Amino acid sequence: MSNNHFLPINIKSIDLTINTKACLNNIDLQINDNGITVIMGSNGSGKTLLLKLIAGVITPTQGLINWHRQPQPPELTMVPAKAVLLNRSVIENIALPLRHAKNYKPHQNRKGAIDKIVDSALAWADIDYLKHRHAKSLSTGEQQLVALARAWALKPDILLLDEITANLDPVRTQKMNQLVQDLSQFCKIILTTHSIKQAKALASDILLMEQGKVLLHTDKNNFFDSNEFQHFLALQ
Repeated sequence: MSNNHFLPINIKSIDLTINTKACLNNIDLQINDNGITVIMGSNGSGKTLLLKLIAGVITPTQGLINWHRQPQPPELTMVPAKAVLLNRSVIENIALPLRHAKNYKPHQNRKGAIDKIVDSALAWADIDYLKHRHAKSLSTGEQQLVALARAWALKPDILLLDEITANLDPVRTQKMNQLVQDLSQFCKIILTTHSIKQAKALASDILLMEQGKVLLHTDKNNFFDSNEFQHFLALQ
């Protein structure tokens, strides 16, 4: 994998309070530019909040998030747990962000060039058959595939994925995992999950959260032998 000019991310003494409730507590960590970082934890552990902080969707109550170089959309792209699709066709859902993406030069924004990118994205996700469908008529799994294809088309340097397989069947989950693995060849991926199986399949390093705190951040080989993981496993 080539060097990512935006990394590492240094997260220093982050606290997040929402409506007087302490949601994240004293988080210190560094995320580097190799492979897929998995943020793991049970529901309510703070995974999604940490991902949103990294995305810049929310700001911390205290502490700093420092990038080596601050990315801007679409250099930094996020796919949420529930796909956010426009009230339009699948083609338009993928094409519209391309028309406004800052990392596409003017000559690349011609309709023909964008059409080719959209077709490539649909082929990559193996959803050509959905191209003329209305996005809102799709199943949950189909919508997530469209959202991931749209992210692929934008060619982000940093891709944040929030529980994107949480509501999918095993076959669709396997397909999604394969696409995520492919994406990781050209961009840094940070994803949240509560699935041990998914973490084992995808992670290069894993960050374990519980009650708004980071309990452990280590490479995958060390993670599954750790006392912290054994404690997490006992709670499942």
